[in-house]
Amino acid sequence: MKFRRHALLLRDAMLVAAVALATLQALRTWVCDRYIVPTGSMEPTLHGDPEHGDVVLVDKLARSSGLRRGDLAVVRCPGSGQGAVEKYLVKRVAALGNDWVDFRDGDLWLGPTEQLLQRVVKHPLDDADLRVPWFEWPVRGSDEAGRFLALDAVTVGDHGLCLAGTAASDDELLAELRPEARARRRHGTHQLLPPGCFGTVRSVDGSYLDAVGHRGAEGETVLVNDFGLTLWFGARLGAGRSPVTGLLLCLELRPHVYAWLCSGDQVQFCRDGERTGPPIQSQDVAGVAEVTFGILDGRCFLAFGEQLVDWPALADGWQDQPLPAARPEPKSLAYFACRGGGTGIRRLQVFRDLWQFRRPVPLREHHADEVPPGYVYLLGDNSFDSSDSRTNGPYSLQEFIGRPRCVLGPRARARWLRR
Repeated sequence: MKFRRHALLLRDAMLVAAVALATLQALRTWVCDRYIVPTGSMEPTLHGDPEHGDVVLVDKLARSSGLRRGDLAVVRCPGSGQGAVEKYLVKRVAALGNDWVDFRDGDLWLGPTEQLLQRVVKHPLDDADLRVPWFEWPVRGSDEAGRFLALDAVTVGDHGLCLAGTAASDDELLAELRPEARARRRHGTHQLLPPGCFGTVRSVDGSYLDAVGHRGAEGETVLVNDFGLTLWFGARLGAGRSPVTGLLLCLELRPHVYAWLCSGDQVQFCRDGERTGPPIQSQDVAGVAEVTFGILDGRCFLAFGEQLVDWPALADGWQDQPLPAARPEPKSLAYFACRGGGTGIRRLQVFRDLWQFRRPVPLREHHADEVPPGYVYLLGDNSFDSSDSRTNGPYSLQEFIGRPRCVLGPRARARWLRR
């Protein structure tokens, strides 16, 4: 009797285990599965390594018909699974069927025909998750802050960076941005930034910081056009004993300097030290605790927190020519100055846009790629180290597996994915 009872318990346990395994296998086949990112093609969004890469949860209930430009997608590698081990890759959707695709100056161009391509303009705030961190302070990795920032303009304290205010007038600040003043300053005193300004002293390039602060250097020899700076102040600018009464926010993309002159509740866009139009009404600068400004897809932008203040388009022909090989000066710099009192900076981040470029293809008769119906054009975020549609062509939606929803591990990189 006792033996029979043990046999029944063993049978029930085996049945439960079989049902659990079958359920698990069904869930992995039709609902969700884990996927280890094997390569660095999606850095810094996803860390890749055959053994220690990010483990992502793939939603297999997602349908290819729901894909939108900018979404992450997992697809089956063409030719895999036919008598061999199935292989998968994760990329970002750049274009869907019936589109033509091209890359110019690091920007994506789409259109219904090769002759009607238009630059894709991302929204500075809604698409903020597509920013690539280039430098951060406080420093988390092995970067030396002095290689990136003009630390002689600030005092480094326990609670952040302290920047003194300037007593210069608006006209005096703008005068330092004019071409003749920049040339005189650089050839005379070898200063990159105007007096009283704090910011970067090195051109923004194609390198990046990953989720744990380590620098990836694949694209460090390529300078980018789309970049920006976010500043988090220690307190609202009008909260100190000597409140800040104005800001000068500058983006230098040789040969031009684009800037915003912020005084009170008015903001004015300037180019090369000259006002380009009437001022616009905005939040009073004294109430600002966070500011972001940058160049994105042929437009400048300024945001106070979650409020997009200004988004002017750049004039045609704004792209810079390649830097000379002899003594190249920084091409892309972001810096600012406070008028009135000084301020404390508890955190800052220099970022760049996803940098895509066209790889040369021998005997290519046209510059754009066509995406047929039922196909999708996929790109790796780390375009300097990615095998994707630029060389392999569009991928069939029949190979679509699902969409990654979150990073399960390693623990230090665990997080939800927005797209």
